[in-house]
Amino acid sequence: MSFNISIKLNLIQKQAKARYNQKFFRPCSFLVKKGLYNHKENG
Repeated sequence: MSFNISIKLNLIQKQAKARYNQKFFRPCSFLVKKGLYNHKENG
């Protein structure tokens, strides 16, 4: 029983991390790519 609970907690943590990554790292990587792209065009 406790083993099942730990698995569920792990899954919840993974899902939370995935949501966090989507919210913060996707826009960041998008902005970085955009910045590099603009830099190449301007430079």
